[in-house]
Amino acid sequence: MTEEKIYLRERWRDINYLGPAYGEQGGNSTLFIMSGGSRLLDPRRTRTILSALARVFSRDLVSLREEGGRFLRRKQEVPLVLSPDMILVPIRTRCARCRDDGTTGYLVLDKVSELNEVKEAPYRSKIIFKGGGEIKSLYNLKTVRNRLNESRELKHEKEKLFWNEAGFNAPVLLREQAGDLVWLLAFQKKN
Repeated sequence: MTEEKIYLRERWRDINYLGPAYGEQGGNSTLFIMSGGSRLLDPRRTRTILSALARVFSRDLVSLREEGGRFLRRKQEVPLVLSPDMILVPIRTRCARCRDDGTTGYLVLDKVSELNEVKEAPYRSKIIFKGGGEIKSLYNLKTVRNRLNESRELKHEKEKLFWNEAGFNAPVLLREQAGDLVWLLAFQKKN
């Protein structure tokens, strides 16, 4: 698999999974599983990809982790709610060769189709995505289900923050151009 830079602003809707992988030269890269099951390898580290993806949605990773951590009452492996369509669920997907190698990959919540048990050490579960593709996890099925449920609860909590009692939604980022943010105030009734 050749390494190529993925243009996140154009392709974020196609992402089913992103996580650490060893590249062709043995360095840390990021594996993407896209819609249709295709696998792409980006030479950037997963941490760099997460920062770039957060910028696509004008979000701050530190704030997202703090807010999610307060809600879930933990600091590690907190789901990242970038948008209603892009909620990243942290799952351990590889064993590290050395200390600074990442082990956590991120599933897109709404793209998970099925979970299966696996007995291929060190893997304990397999996540299958809608439209194709799969990834094995070091977590057992119960832990993966708990992570998915926590992510759904966090999504629901975030949705409540963006709707007031009258059913109107909050300001929405319409576009960002040359550093200027353009906000749209939408006053649509919630169905």
